[in-house]
Amino acid sequence: MGKGEGAVPLSRRGRRSSAAVGAGASPNRGAQAGCGHLALRFEVDARWEDDAAARLFEIGCLGVQPAGGLLAERLEARGDRLPLEAIFPPLGPGGEEGLRERARAALDGLGDEASCCRIVGVAELPPRDWLAEYRARAQPITTARFVFDPRDPDEPAEAAGLADAGDRALPPEGAGARQRHRLLLPAEQAFGTGSHPTTRLMVDLLEQRRLEGARLLDVGSGSGILCLVARRLGARAALGVEIDPCSSFVAARNAERNRLPLQLVCGTVACLGESARGGFELVAVNVLPHRIEGQEAAIAAALADGGELLLSGVLSEQRQEIEGRWRDLGLECVETAQREEWIALVLARRKSDAL
Repeated sequence: MGKGEGAVPLSRRGRRSSAAVGAGASPNRGAQAGCGHLALRFEVDARWEDDAAARLFEIGCLGVQPAGGLLAERLEARGDRLPLEAIFPPLGPGGEEGLRERARAALDGLGDEASCCRIVGVAELPPRDWLAEYRARAQPITTARFVFDPRDPDEPAEAAGLADAGDRALPPEGAGARQRHRLLLPAEQAFGTGSHPTTRLMVDLLEQRRLEGARLLDVGSGSGILCLVARRLGARAALGVEIDPCSSFVAARNAERNRLPLQLVCGTVACLGESARGGFELVAVNVLPHRIEGQEAAIAAALADGGELLLSGVLSEQRQEIEGRWRDLGLECVETAQREEWIALVLARRKSDAL
């Protein structure tokens, strides 16, 4: 449900936003290139940078970055206010003045004093095709068993350094070396190209499991990457649930590109009703925890007997709280993994609850 991995700037700490990338924008490239985005320039006390970014994401911000090419870390070390700019889609309600008013309302009450945040102005950015620029410099992402290909779907494979269109062999590991599978995952307006640590954690966990014949439920499926990985590794069914229509559209296109059938639902787990109860050997949730508040019971109920819940999008300092939340639903942490500041949890039903 976080979106736009690799396609738009993130806040200084690199924390994935739950905001919709390109909210209200068409998922095609023409919409990206046709008109300029708006940059809301503001100054904020370094202590409140992440809170300010979170509030702006809630009103449609695509990303927050240092303004004027200044390094936020250097400014913070001096104790100065941070000059930042938040990028918004073009042609929002009320134009530039409307954006200024929405931002002022969103930032009202931030911090411990009125002067901790100040809006400097709004400017229209020159038209740019952000996705084309990203794809031009993007490199294939390699995992133990996959190559995620971010090239433009219309670009010849040779231009991306991927001359063969089929699977690639891993370096020999003795008899019966595995194959590295290639998935086409061009950067679009949906989270999940394989570059973000939370996605890599989930892919790592899926690669370590026997998926032949298993059924996967992916909550917050974004680009469909986890469903595609599961299907390529032998899962007999993969169902992606996503609240963002744009992301569901992208996932459907990725399924077609890779010739892997997926089931995709635009909505929440509750939309699946009783048909989901106990129906999945694996449930994957790669979203920020607050995005699934109120859905935890339905997610836990979808696990089949002996199934596992793979949970990512969790910061290391949140681990105790998140484990406790799922423990109340009868799920215990049986495995953990970490990349940078992010952790992934593998949860399974307590034996006493499974009897």
